Amino acid sequence: MSIFSLNLKKTDELLKARDVLDYGDPLIIATDTVPGLSVSLKSSESYVKLLKLKGYKEDRPFTWHFPSISALQKTLRTLPPGISKWLEEVLTKKCTVIVPKEWLITPENIKWPFPNIGIRVPQNIEWQTLFKGVATPVLATSANKKGNKPLTGKELKDWATSKKINYSKEAILLKNAPASNVLDLSQSKPTPLRGEWPKGIELPGKKILIVCTGNTCRSPLAAEILKQEIKKTWGAKNINIQDWGWEVHSAGLSAQEGAPANKKSQLVAQEINLNLSTFRSKSLFSFQEESFDEVLGMTFSHQHQSINNFQLLDPRNKEIEDPFGGDIEAYRRARKALKIAIAKRVQLWQKNI
Repeated sequence: MSIFSLNLKKTDELLKARDVLDYGDPLIIATDTVPGLSVSLKSSESYVKLLKLKGYKEDRPFTWHFPSISALQKTLRTLPPGISKWLEEVLTKKCTVIVPKEWLITPENIKWPFPNIGIRVPQNIEWQTLFKGVATPVLATSANKKGNKPLTGKELKDWATSKKINYSKEAILLKNAPASNVLDLSQSKPTPLRGEWPKGIELPGKKILIVCTGNTCRSPLAAEILKQEIKKTWGAKNINIQDWGWEVHSAGLSAQEGAPANKKSQLVAQEINLNLSTFRSKSLFSFQEESFDEVLGMTFSHQHQSINNFQLLDPRNKEIEDPFGGDIEAYRRARKALKIAIAKRVQLWQKNI
């Protein structure tokens, strides 16, 4: 057997393959699409080796590959609500997803020169077995010189041997499959860069209904605060949360259709740069034909028999009193309670809860 050919179904050769990567040397292994020329992202030297093998004279943003969703989750920072859970779903669809670099914890000894990182979780069994328990991401690209088609079979074996690159037997047998879809999350809205939007995958946002009694005091203010809080989680990036699948509505159990927001609610909204001047109330029953991911009420009395997925807005199960009939300070207290409750609710969504 060639010293460069590894049968990863054998434990000793699987361990040797892991040693190859641990030393920072390249390895060719089967992926979901093409044989992958791979190096462990343990040092800049490994990255440079990959550049030279591909024939690049300049930096190249190779995709970061992870053995599992759980391994990826360990490198993710706190993301905007809905994104982490969405990544779990879309990355099992053989997709590559481009994300802002600041979303990931990068190895201290690696200076990634690009603003974004492409991430992938191959579903190939050989890949997942080899990298099980490996904490460091793996850089992988097609096994070929830049500009050429990916190599397979005897051509791949001859090229790997000439370059003294270890390879798995399954990689040599692998036939090229269609390239993965590529979705870009680094822009102001999610954008397919290659291929179509994956089937069965929705946008990462939720459809939310916030309920109070008259839909003129608490719930319209809460809806605007929630939109504001979701946008804040994106930092400096100016996004439209609807482009990410978020819908936030409000309604009242006893609402008079078309009434404006309470003047004091409008005032306390203006104090935090929110605008309720064009708001018009809606009855809960105007939404009875629609479904929502979550229905959030101010008090337990707002749970109606027609409502599914009802919870209190405040995840600590604290009710938020109605300021109706009170002075402006009562409305400010209600606003403060809403902001605290919504911040905690958004934090839960960021943790996939």
